[in-house]
Amino acid sequence: MKRKLDHYFSFSMLCLRQLFSLESNLVSVYRLASKKSIKARIDYSSVPKLDENDLDENFAHGSGPGGQKVNKAHNCVTLVHKPTGIVVKNHEFRELKLNRARAREIMLTKLDNFLNGERSVEAQWKRIEAEIKMQKEIEASKRRELRKKVKQLWEKGNGQADIETGQDREQIEPIK
Repeated sequence: MKRKLDHYFSFSMLCLRQLFSLESNLVSVYRLASKKSIKARIDYSSVPKLDENDLDENFAHGSGPGGQKVNKAHNCVTLVHKPTGIVVKNHEFRELKLNRARAREIMLTKLDNFLNGERSVEAQWKRIEAEIKMQKEIEASKRRELRKKVKQLWEKGNGQADIETGQDREQIEPIK
């Protein structure tokens, strides 16, 4: 029994070693798609500048949760970009100052999408995320195939078979 366990352990270690060596030889991709790695690949040169003279800004009473502060104060911001006619309305926060800043961020994003289309920051971001997702799926499928190969070799009873070549090193009887 001890001999069978030793063979099982040595086979498992061999499979793991070969699995990791093959996995490390796979095409390297962005394993952690952090915001920093994506931001480094985006071209910000075509982002338009907001000119305050092109904006028409209006304030209105807010509504919804937030109580008297929201219902009585003018904290809802509506921005209109005069040259393009793009309208942005924002009422995320209770404070007018925060809503004004957020409305300008949204306006800049919409203006960038309108003027640059596929070269806009948002479109670049989505395209890069899709590329990273596709490469992760390719790696995952390669790992699945490798696991299937290991499982097939084990079920076949090829004990210490070489995973890369599929040739037997030594016949070992499976554990029952």
